[in-house]
Amino acid sequence: MKKGWKSSVLIMLLVAFGFTVMSHEFLAPDNIRSIVFLNTDLAVVVLGLAFIMAGGGFDLSVGYQISLISALISVMIVAGISPVFIVIAALLTGIGCGLLNGILTAYLNIVPFAATLATQVIFRGISYYISDNRVVTALPKSFRMLAKGSMMGIRFDLWIVVLCFLFTAVVFRFTFIGKYIRAIGLNEEAAWRSGIKVKRIKCLSYSIAGVFYALAAIIMTARKGVAGSNVGPGMEITGIAAAYIGGVLGQPAHPRIWSLILGVLTVAMIENRFSLISINANAQYIVTGVILILSMLFYKRKR
Repeated sequence: MKKGWKSSVLIMLLVAFGFTVMSHEFLAPDNIRSIVFLNTDLAVVVLGLAFIMAGGGFDLSVGYQISLISALISVMIVAGISPVFIVIAALLTGIGCGLLNGILTAYLNIVPFAATLATQVIFRGISYYISDNRVVTALPKSFRMLAKGSMMGIRFDLWIVVLCFLFTAVVFRFTFIGKYIRAIGLNEEAAWRSGIKVKRIKCLSYSIAGVFYALAAIIMTARKGVAGSNVGPGMEITGIAAAYIGGVLGQPAHPRIWSLILGVLTVAMIENRFSLISINANAQYIVTGVILILSMLFYKRKR
C-alpha cells in the first residue's frame, strides 16, 4: 500500500503521453501555464476533500458551497463592502457550511452521501435566493488581485495553493488531528474504542474542508471576474474524481498529499485537451470516468 502513489504517477504520465502524441502543442509552455493557472481552485478543493475522504467521509455539496459563497460575494460587492470583510465573510460561511455537514453526518448519523446531497440542495436554494439570479461582473480591482496579483513573481492563487498544501501535509504528518482522521478512515469503531472523539474530529474535518472551499470560491470568482450562483456547480464531480485519481482513499494509513496534485493535473489535462479540439467537450467526462475506474482498480489491487 505504500507504493500506491505509483498508480497516480502512472495514470498522469499515460494521459500526458497520449495527449502529446495527439498534439505536440500540448506540452507547449503557454499551454502548461494555462493548465496550472486555470486549476488552482481545483487543487484547493481537492486538498479540502482530503480531510473528509481520508476520514471515510464524502461531500457532494462542494459545488454549491462554492456557488453560495460566490453569490454572497456578489451581494457584498454590490453593497460596497471592503474586500477584506468579504474574504472574512466567505471563510466564515465556509466554516458554517462545513460544520452543518459535520453535524448531520457525525451527530445525527446520516450517511455522508445522503447528508451532503441534502445540503447541496439547501446551499443551492440559498445561493439562488440571495443572488436573485444576478451576476456581478464589476468586481473591484483589489478583489481580482487575489487571483491576478503576484508576489515575488508568483501569482497569489498559486501562493494559496502552496499554503494549503503545506497546511494539509503538516496536519496529516505531524499532528494528532491528522492521525485521528486517518484512524477514523481505517476503522471508525476501533478509533472510537481507543478514545478518539470521533464526532468532534468529523465536524472539524468538514469545517476545515469548508475553509478550503471558501478559498477556492474566492480564487474562482476573482480569476473569472464574475460573482454569482453560476460559479461552482459541477466542481464536486471534478474534485472527487481528482481526489480518487490522486489516491486519497488508496493509502489511508500513509497518505501522500502531493499525489493529490497529480490527480488534479490529470483531470486538468483532460479538460484542457478537450477544450483545444473540436470534439464535443462532454466527451471529457467519459474519459475522466474511465480513468477514475482504472484508478480505483489500481488501488483495489494494492489494498
